[in-house]
Amino acid sequence: MQLKKLIVISFVVLCGAAKSDHEPPSYAYQAIKGKHAVNVVKIDGHPEFTPLPRGKSRSNVIRQMDDIVSGFFSKSLAGIALDKGEVIYERYQRGTEDNPYPAFSITKSVTSMLIGYAYCKGHIKDLNDKASDYVPEIKGTIWGDATLVNLLKMKSGAPRQGLHEGGDYLLPNSSERAMLTGNNDVISLIHQNNRLQGKGTQDFSWTYNSFDTLTLGLALEAATQKKLTEFYKETLWNDVKPEHPTYWFLDSKGVPLAHAHFHVSLRDAARLGQLVLRLAQGEYGNTCLEKYIEKATQPHIQMKQIQGNQDLLGYGYQFWLEVSHGDTVRMSGHQGQEIMINFKTGKVISIFSAYNSSREKMYKSDGIFKWLSTDE
Repeated sequence: MQLKKLIVISFVVLCGAAKSDHEPPSYAYQAIKGKHAVNVVKIDGHPEFTPLPRGKSRSNVIRQMDDIVSGFFSKSLAGIALDKGEVIYERYQRGTEDNPYPAFSITKSVTSMLIGYAYCKGHIKDLNDKASDYVPEIKGTIWGDATLVNLLKMKSGAPRQGLHEGGDYLLPNSSERAMLTGNNDVISLIHQNNRLQGKGTQDFSWTYNSFDTLTLGLALEAATQKKLTEFYKETLWNDVKPEHPTYWFLDSKGVPLAHAHFHVSLRDAARLGQLVLRLAQGEYGNTCLEKYIEKATQPHIQMKQIQGNQDLLGYGYQFWLEVSHGDTVRMSGHQGQEIMINFKTGKVISIFSAYNSSREKMYKSDGIFKWLSTDE
């Protein structure tokens, strides 16, 4: 009962925040309300978590973050800013400190980190292995024939976006809805969508495709011989030491949806960003994992930002890179969910929103990217 209550809160908050402008995926909300079957795994907070230390607040950060989180027509739910590991801003527009917010495609970066753990523990021998080397059931598909490293870079060769034509989560007949409501599974949908994709050449062109990440989730479970949620608890959860429970949604066969359906509190999202920062700065103590994060946050492909002033963006191993904004690394969800880390300044920001219009405010000339990338 408590599990349902907590997850309901996250989607009630999300739906309520967006009602006046743009409804978020109603299928997810309905599934949690019990109108459809849904599988959810809850992982409790870590018993050894430590409170985030508090630093001195700064007027410029308050002004910039308030503009995003609570400004006029804001669709943001909550935001937090850390400087050198200290909280200097934390505000909840909707929800509370223990609210599990939907992370959407931040989940892709989490899955990438889990691949890094599996590789460094020897479960994955080579990132140039094909996915079908671990998951023979998908051999002969675009995703099965792609290497793990090309899946990480979204270069599987699949010519179309997302889980269906257009890559829109909101279409009523989407594969996304089928998985969330317990009516289909990842492997079946890989085969179904493979027939629709046509031929592509991996490592030739970049297409943001959620099946690339879903395939990584399958390969991870096969390589480790553990459920993704179990491996997550042994590795990333144990390193982040979250204060609050985290949640994963599963498909009809009990496979975690590795591309979009991780739920986490605001503070624990900031802790996740802090771990990425420690790894990037060589403070973790695992050279292999530190080198993996270094590669994962490099711009293996560059493109122009559609929003704002078409700034230069990079994409690594399921991580975004703000090339035009001091190489700030982003773990990013499609409706304005963000964990942003600057390795040079040691600053971390996390924002959860209900609509990506809040992201547009980040690109203002005096916006939060300026603070992230400078020592002020």
